[in-house]
Amino acid sequence: ISIGESAFEGDLTLREAGLPNSISRLNKNTFKGCISLGTVKLPEDLRYVETGVFSGCTSLTTIELPLNTTRVSEEAFEDCVNLIYIVAPDRCSYTFNGDEFINATYFKYAPKGSGVEITYARPGRNIHELIIPKTIAGKPVVSIGDNAFAPENSARAAAYSEEKSGLVSVVIPDTATSIGNGAF
Repeated sequence: ISIGESAFEGDLTLREAGLPNSISRLNKNTFKGCISLGTVKLPEDLRYVETGVFSGCTSLTTIELPLNTTRVSEEAFEDCVNLIYIVAPDRCSYTFNGDEFINATYFKYAPKGSGVEITYARPGRNIHELIIPKTIAGKPVVSIGDNAFAPENSARAAAYSEEKSGLVSVVIPDTATSIGNGAF
């Protein structure tokens, strides 16, 4: 089941959206230009987020993609200038644009015991203090994985190093009980 293309596009009064768990796809421009949209509860069965779904949603500060999400279009969050966190499951295909989201951090996560492990973290280049969330997808962050803050591949190493050069401190939640090898 999906929500139709441009279903809520341009709705200036929409402040929050809670979608039923049966929704598996958000089609192109679903919430585009909903400048008052500050809170979105995404359905557990969500698999795909298409181009422009949250484009221009300037009140959004956090996006948590559910564990079943496998693909997010690169332009899904275009012009979401106030995003602080984008959180996606480890198996989700999404390319974080650190040039566009200079004030946001992108996290990937995977289930670990009764909580979650951060498997990847990429702070935007203007982040000086990174506060790792205490919970992701309603579960406590219990671990920071091996190489979580390392670049994805050696070709990006120099650019990544330059981007994270503004990072001065990382605040780890008290729920985290382990930090992997080479995490930082």
